Amino acid sequence: KKKKKKKKEEEEEEEEEEKEEEKEKVKEEKEKLEQELVSIQSDTLDVDTKSMEDKNYLTKLEQDLSLKNARLLKITEKVEKLNSERQLLKERSKNKKDENEIQEKLRTLLEEKGSLEASIKVSREEYHRIGEELVKSKGYEDDLLERQTKLKKKQTIYNQDYFKLNRDNTVLEQKIKS
Repeated sequence: KKKKKKKKEEEEEEEEEEKEEEKEKVKEEKEKLEQELVSIQSDTLDVDTKSMEDKNYLTKLEQDLSLKNARLLKITEKVEKLNSERQLLKERSKNKKDENEIQEKLRTLLEEKGSLEASIKVSREEYHRIGEELVKSKGYEDDLLERQTKLKKKQTIYNQDYFKLNRDNTVLEQKIKS
C-alpha cells in the first residue's frame, strides 16, 4: 500500500510540475502577445501621427493653391484689361483718330515706364539690403526670407509690367511714325 501511495504521490507531484510548466508557458505566451499588442499599438499611433501630418501638409498646399489661383485670376483680369486697351488703341490708330490721344497715351505709358523703373530700382536695392541683413542676422532669417521672396515677386511683376509697357510704347511709336 505504501508503494502505491508513494507512487500516487509521485504521479501527483509530476502532474503538478507539468501543470506549473504549462502555466509558465502560457504566462510567457501571454507576455509575448501583450508585447506584440503594445508594438502594434505604437505602430498604429505612428501611422496616425504621420497621417495627421500629411493631412496638415495637404491643407497647407490647398491653401497655397487657392492663393495662387486668386493671384492668377487677378493677373488674368489685368492682362485682359491691357489687351482690350491695346485693341482699342489699334482701332483708334487704324481709323486715324486724334493723334494727340495716342501721344497722350504714349506719354502716360512712358511715365508709367519711368515709375516702374524707379520701383524696380527700389525693389532691387531693398532686395540686396535684405540679402545683406540675412547674412548679418541669422535669428531673423525666416522673416527676411519671406520679405525677400515678396520683393522678388514684386520685382517680377514690375519687370513684366515694364516689358509690356515698353512693348506697347514701341508699338505706339511705330504707329505714330507711320
